[in-house]
Amino acid sequence: MKKLFSFKKTALLAAGCAFFLACWQLQAEEQTVSTNNSQLKAQIQALFQSILEKNQKAQALFMEAKIKADSLKQEASDKLAYLADTLQKAQRSKVIDQKQLDAATALQKEALALNDQFLYPAVLDKVKEALGHISSVPVVSITVAPQLFVPDEAALVITPDIFSLNNVSKWTLSIRKKEEGEKESVEIVRWIGETPLTNAIAWDGRLDNTIIVDSAGSYVVELVVYDDKGGSGRSGQVKFKTDIFTTKTPRGLLINISSIRFDYNKADLKPAYQKLVKRVFNFLLEYPDYNIVVEGHSDYTGIAPDNQVLSEKRANAVADYLVQLGMDRSRIKVYGLGESLPSTTEKLKAALNRRVSFILLKNADDIKIYEDFIGQLDLKKEMDGEMK
Repeated sequence: MKKLFSFKKTALLAAGCAFFLACWQLQAEEQTVSTNNSQLKAQIQALFQSILEKNQKAQALFMEAKIKADSLKQEASDKLAYLADTLQKAQRSKVIDQKQLDAATALQKEALALNDQFLYPAVLDKVKEALGHISSVPVVSITVAPQLFVPDEAALVITPDIFSLNNVSKWTLSIRKKEEGEKESVEIVRWIGETPLTNAIAWDGRLDNTIIVDSAGSYVVELVVYDDKGGSGRSGQVKFKTDIFTTKTPRGLLINISSIRFDYNKADLKPAYQKLVKRVFNFLLEYPDYNIVVEGHSDYTGIAPDNQVLSEKRANAVADYLVQLGMDRSRIKVYGLGESLPSTTEKLKAALNRRVSFILLKNADDIKIYEDFIGQLDLKKEMDGEMK
């Protein structure tokens, strides 16, 4: 009986232990499941956060790509419009080489085809290649009319033709005199501008209300243009000439010729100036009612009486050539005025006084006016020391 009770006690104890162990195991398993769930939940949350961040990054990259694509599209559109405008200007200007213009136009068509295929980087490359066929510096030309210019009859009109890829920031337009037989030209007037030169310039031949061109003179016009990138273009020298014209003076109508020059102490008419005398001759043929005075002049080197004799020899040399050309000698009067009527009093320009000039006489009144004026000159009197 006692053994049986001991066995039951042991059995109950064992059963209690087993139950307790089972409860402990169940609790441990629940804790494990709870821990695993927390870890799984954390992993899911981390994965979700990663997906969210990647999605945001993907959206940002997409927007960046879209902005770049839209920018490329707009740039391609702007460049195509610029190329079209540039080609139109080049065609209108007529200063771009036609072969280069044709090549640029062909590349424009290729660029437009690529644009229809949304290949914007390729479009930009084609536009750049097309513009490469057109000069990057200003290309300039000018026309000048009339070719035979007479002040007071018509203005000298200088028309520019300027093509520039960049903005024109400055320009200079100059007129230079090219003496017969002289290598160098001399600038007589210049215009400077800092705005685009789009219109023609009309000039009356004057500077400060004084006519500064001579009859039967040869001149050149040149235009230089500068762009805002440091480039420059030059038109080259375009020639024009002046016809015979006169200026009213106290001694009569002076033909504005100052180009017939003589060497120091010489009275020989140079071959280079014979063309000018021929033009005076042709003018007199057209106006047979006019007679002419051929005036000889000297510089103020030496003594006045000798200069007066030398100036008369110069006048006779020109008169003789007019007769040689066919002019009736009775239409010509010759005067040697020595150093009495200098064209300049500057020492360095004294050579300009070694010249011949012409006065037109139409009637007896003109002759009297001229002779009265000459009668008041003291041809034997020397210039004062300051001028010498």
